[in-house]
Amino acid sequence: PGMDMDPGMDMEPAMPSETEPSVDVEPSSSGLEVSASITGGWSGTFAGNVTVTNTTGVSVGTDWSVSFVSDAPLKSVSNFEFTNTLRDDGRYVVTLSPKSWSAPLAAGAAQSSYYQGSGDVSDPNQVFDFASTSADVPPQEPDAPVIEQPDAPQQPDASDPDETPDGESTVVEDSPVVEDTPVTEDSPVTEGGTVTIDYERPNGTTDKRVVTYFEEWGIYSRDVNLSDVDGQSMTHMNYSFFDVKADGSITLFDEFAALQKRFPQADQVSRTFSSVEYAAMAPELLDIYEDSGRYTTTQSGDSITVTSVPVGWNGVGTNDAGNFEQLRRFKELNPEVNLGFALGGWTLSDEFSTAYATQEGRDKFVSETVRIFETYDFFNVVDFDWEYPGGGGKAGNAVSSSDGANFELVLRDLRTALDDLSAQTGRDFEVSIATAGGEEKLANLNLEGIDPYVDFYNVMTYDFHGGWENVTGHQAAMTGDANNYDVTGAVDVFENAGIELSKVVMGAPAYTRAWGNVSDGGSFGYQQPGSGRDATGSFEAGVYDYKDVLNDVVTGTRDLYWDDDNKAAFLYDGDEWSSMETTATIAGKAAYVEEKGLGGMMFWALSNDAEGEASLVEAADDLLRQGASYADVIGRAPEFDAIIGGNGDFSLSDFTSLV
Repeated sequence: PGMDMDPGMDMEPAMPSETEPSVDVEPSSSGLEVSASITGGWSGTFAGNVTVTNTTGVSVGTDWSVSFVSDAPLKSVSNFEFTNTLRDDGRYVVTLSPKSWSAPLAAGAAQSSYYQGSGDVSDPNQVFDFASTSADVPPQEPDAPVIEQPDAPQQPDASDPDETPDGESTVVEDSPVVEDTPVTEDSPVTEGGTVTIDYERPNGTTDKRVVTYFEEWGIYSRDVNLSDVDGQSMTHMNYSFFDVKADGSITLFDEFAALQKRFPQADQVSRTFSSVEYAAMAPELLDIYEDSGRYTTTQSGDSITVTSVPVGWNGVGTNDAGNFEQLRRFKELNPEVNLGFALGGWTLSDEFSTAYATQEGRDKFVSETVRIFETYDFFNVVDFDWEYPGGGGKAGNAVSSSDGANFELVLRDLRTALDDLSAQTGRDFEVSIATAGGEEKLANLNLEGIDPYVDFYNVMTYDFHGGWENVTGHQAAMTGDANNYDVTGAVDVFENAGIELSKVVMGAPAYTRAWGNVSDGGSFGYQQPGSGRDATGSFEAGVYDYKDVLNDVVTGTRDLYWDDDNKAAFLYDGDEWSSMETTATIAGKAAYVEEKGLGGMMFWALSNDAEGEASLVEAADDLLRQGASYADVIGRAPEFDAIIGGNGDFSLSDFTSLV
């Protein structure tokens, strides 16, 4: 599905304590200074950055606090704990203190945070009184001299993990990482940390879904073709995107890519079978492989490879090639994979609302959907990626307060038509919905109304934060977001709506959300100011393909961190900060899927993913459908350079404990 942008909404303000007698706050003699900027805002809210600087010659550790007077209460502060205490003169004493994961505030150092305050203010001098600042700092020993350390020992190859029997609770100790400055004993940062395998895969294979998306445009600059897709590592693949018009008609977006492009031999779909697998294929498929002229078969030892033959021009229609002919052959080679056509996406969701607003438009849409299933019989799934019913999508999209109700009406009619088509053809058809992950968008979807007509939901539990915001944040954290912009928050919405959780498929991104020009701020760049435009990206600023940054982690160009409070991984190189998934985090999410009883996992998108054992899709498939051990899949991931917060341990119970 397209970019599920859930820009951060206003957080609830911290409630002030009861009114206290007026207290004059004397200037601080502790050496802690506070400054703030206002960089933006909206109606009723101003936002910016607040900085605490240690002007003394010693560290003040992590047990300090600092207070100042403000005319307005703060609503949120990302990297500091905070309280608002209302004075009897109507002003507030705002107190800041470190988060549990904060590094010690060293001599001469500063720590910064994004904040939001209540009111319409543009000048910090109008609201903050930093001349009246007090601080509570425990006695500190002078900073120890910095001792030069030897070079860090070479890390063991993460692709060659110790073999671990599945189901046993096993701790794999990371090699120590020796830094230029030793980590102090009171630091909440665990260098390297440990990885604990404390979850046993359920016995037998499961019926979980592994859903992927193939982008129509990926065949161009991305140079990702259907020949690059391993059909055996998924249950569903959706072709993205068809365009829904205002009158209810459905059109191809790129007719050349879909129907006309001729692919050379090197880009033809293929599949390698064992001799046993090949013999077990349906006789009619074996006839196609061997006698249709569309394939060549070669045998090497016990393996038989069936490869598509390029579509020529002689005796072939202009529109009998392209991705669709490759899809037809992909389906012949992988008959158990469900192929879907996805509608809309971020760019093409502008006319859903208009199309579904009238019975005439709904009837046209239903007949068009049936026509596609009849014309392109390799499809058996229609996937709705309407971003979004009720609004919140791209500017200029048609939107109505009746979108949810009209969605129910069109799905009801479609379900009836597809049941009739099934009776006529003997084929089964599925309806899936790619949904937002944010609660306010899901509220407009009419879940209770549409659910009887939906086979499953591909929930976009990602893009919770990204470069459209001016502060770094996890795009797919499991928990801990102040506005429930996280996986568990999204699952709660479906559970509270009474949706059968086996129909809820958890989405995961095979790409990152990145910011550039990000300072450390004492939190390794997390929740620090930055700009998506300043992160180079793979094909667009602020977005990297997983496969592109993976090598940076392996080579040490970027450091990989595990946020053990929010249950999310991220990268930081001193300038660029980026969200990140690895096969280890996918293993954790797969364990959550199993324990929560969800329907599987979905990935956007195939062109972003790595290949082989580094593949996120294959990691999920190996765990959810193939019976692989969690130790094996976690062992494929690069090691964490540090674990922030929590107990200094990455474990599967980090995820399963959230069930």
